[in-house]
Amino acid sequence: MSDSRCKCPMAISMTGDGCRYCQPQEHIDRTSEWLNEGREEIDRLQAENEALKAGVSGLVEALEAIQKASTIKGIHTGAKAGLALGRIEAICYIALQAHRKGGE
Repeated sequence: MSDSRCKCPMAISMTGDGCRYCQPQEHIDRTSEWLNEGREEIDRLQAENEALKAGVSGLVEALEAIQKASTIKGIHTGAKAGLALGRIEAICYIALQAHRKGGE
């Protein structure tokens, strides 16, 4: 097939290493392969994203449970324990606020 846009020498064009104008099927095949690789990468990233979302949901549930447990007055058995639990509750509060502010 001859195309005036092709600037490849005849030797290159005949070996199949030419441009998209003198080797259109080769160009189509490479483009198709590139698109398939992109689709596979999108699928992989979407699956990874879903797994991360599930992990975040589990962490949010754990933070909420820890926060709730650390605020119960009956758990505070001493000054040091109360201070530690207060700090845990504050950390949970900050983490949950940051998560909620992020829109998840």
